[in-house]
Amino acid sequence: MIDQFINFVIRPPRAEYNPDQYLWERDFMLAGRSYKRQDLEIRNARGHVLQCSHYMPSPFPEDTPLPCVVYCHGNSGCRADANEAAVILLPSNITLFTLDFSGSGLSDGDYVSLGWHEKDDLKVVVSYLRGNKQTSRIGLWGRSMGAVTSLLYGAEDPSIAGMVLDSAFSDLFDLMLELVDVYKIRLPKFTMAVQYMRRVIQKKAKFDIMDLNCLKSLLYEIITGLRCASTDAASSSSAPPSILTAKPVDELLSEAVPIASKENSAVNEDEPSSFQDFGSYRTG
Repeated sequence: MIDQFINFVIRPPRAEYNPDQYLWERDFMLAGRSYKRQDLEIRNARGHVLQCSHYMPSPFPEDTPLPCVVYCHGNSGCRADANEAAVILLPSNITLFTLDFSGSGLSDGDYVSLGWHEKDDLKVVVSYLRGNKQTSRIGLWGRSMGAVTSLLYGAEDPSIAGMVLDSAFSDLFDLMLELVDVYKIRLPKFTMAVQYMRRVIQKKAKFDIMDLNCLKSLLYEIITGLRCASTDAASSSSAPPSILTAKPVDELLSEAVPIASKENSAVNEDEPSSFQDFGSYRTG
């Protein structure tokens, strides 16, 4: 039973899918405009190949870099979870980058780490985007494990322009206690069992569950860091530039029609909208 609980943490059900069936098409129309899906592979620091997709206008506006949001999925999710985010972001002239974290979806790796190793996956993605002349500022949109990943990475990179955080946990130990209750798992002397689970998870997934008990303080660090970065950017030119989906793509396309009428009256198609507009969107 303890091993079953360990799998709830580091080896939840893995999303298996066909990208051409469950992602947006390689060339598609949304809100009356043309977009494309560019699939690519990025290797993380541990040597795992990450399967990624970048959604952008087609053709891409010349000499006009656009802001980009990186969507970070949950612990049983994959990049298909970003399909609904595309409906919000793309008509607002914000490109969307999404990936299968290591141990998730079609990427390499056997285990997830609820944000610990995923933050390093996010780091290589952000590095890739920063080296891309088509990308200006970068934001993060994370759900569950992806929200924790965004918090952990954001604490290290205060130049991130903004974050949407949906259902992040603040204390992994408290989360484990909740899972015990939800799944009616009988664990005698749970606090003693935690030490066993801690050792097993360290051996299998290569991270310490106790290292994920500090998120409450990270929000303060991020806010402080953002203020410092804002001050530094004003005085330094060297600052960094400021499964499966629950709904099929055809349904998302039909829902995009009312969005199109609103955006056409508010957004000039010849000019990218301000990334600050992204802050007004929230997950449902």
